Order: sequence, then structure tokens, then C-alpha cells
Amino acid sequence: MLKFKSIKTKLTVVFGMLILVCCIGLAFIEFSESRNALSSSINESLTQLTYWASNTIHARLDSQLNSLEALAQSPLITDDELSLDEKLEILKEEVGI
Repeated sequence: MLKFKSIKTKLTVVFGMLILVCCIGLAFIEFSESRNALSSSINESLTQLTYWASNTIHARLDSQLNSLEALAQSPLITDDELSLDEKLEILKEEVGI
């Protein structure tokens, strides 16, 4: 171990080491807390993002289903006198193929 000639030097080294250990301990605690806070924030953001995405998908599917229901109730489709090929041609014209 190092030998110091004065008490002033001994106290300076001891208090310096004590302050260094305290700073390292506080830095570790703050790092751990900030990591936990960031993780919680990301989880909450992802939950909200999935909620909004599912609402958007649901709305688009409802829109498509409403369009299909309206088309299925069309007199051109429900008419028994038209053949399947004629109905298919009508549907292709609706879609624009």
C-alpha cells in the first residue's frame, strides 16, 4: 500500500475515493432508472400504436364490406335472368379491369 507522509494527503485520497465511489453508484442507479423509464415509455407507445393501427384496419375492412354488401344487393347481381358470365363482366366493369 502507498505510504503518505501527511494527513492532508491521506484525507484527500480517502475523500476523493469516497466521492468517486458515490458518483459511480449514483450513475449506475440513474442509468438503471432511465432504462426502466424508457422501456415503459416504449411499451406504452407500442400499445397505443397497435391500438390505432387495429382501428385503421377495422375501419378499412368495414368500408370494403359495406361496398361488397351494396354491390351484392345490386339488381344486376340478384337478377336471375343474367348468366354468371354476364354478371362477371358487369363486376369487371365496376372494378375497372
